[in-house]
Amino acid sequence: IPFHVKDEREAIRPFRATVDVAPPMIKTRMARFPVLSPDGRTVVFETFGKLWRKVLPDGEPTRLTRDDSAAFELYPAFSRDGGQITFVRWTDADLGAIHVVPQAGGASRAVTAQPGHYHSPRFSPDGSELVYSAGAGGYLTAPDWSEHTGIFRLSLEGGAPVRIAREGQDAHYGARNDRIYLTRDIDSETEPGPVRALVSVNRAG
Repeated sequence: IPFHVKDEREAIRPFRATVDVAPPMIKTRMARFPVLSPDGRTVVFETFGKLWRKVLPDGEPTRLTRDDSAAFELYPAFSRDGGQITFVRWTDADLGAIHVVPQAGGASRAVTAQPGHYHSPRFSPDGSELVYSAGAGGYLTAPDWSEHTGIFRLSLEGGAPVRIAREGQDAHYGARNDRIYLTRDIDSETEPGPVRALVSVNRAG
């Protein structure tokens, strides 16, 4: 059916934002894993895959470590005296390792001998050992070094890691070295499914 329409339209120039592909400086908008020092004077956080240290309230953030720029740095935690920081260092080629670095920053040292899928290391109250989680790889990460998973305790004076629990998350020490606390899903007598509970285990597991 032939037809004719008389109409008027207004054409508007589209908005086109100019994006600087490689600016010399960029402002981060995502700071992850923030931890406060025991004295409340320093905060350490991760952004762009690196750990940064900021003296509160108005200090300039600086890199915590002088480590290889290709590695990611994650899950920082202070020692109870504030003198050291532990964290997980990750590369896709070498997988994860747990490191320790002075609170003032500098070069870190690895305290785990084998690669792994580590996360959330925490110091004991006296700073002599760490407790951490070891998970399994696969899907987005390499499946290697996934045989032994769970919660482990590691002496910083040497020796092999000791598995203290096969399941659990957020492992940490209490006021003393003798017990370790973690969260775990357990069967409930009143709820239809498992519930999250705080569990205490001794150092031997």
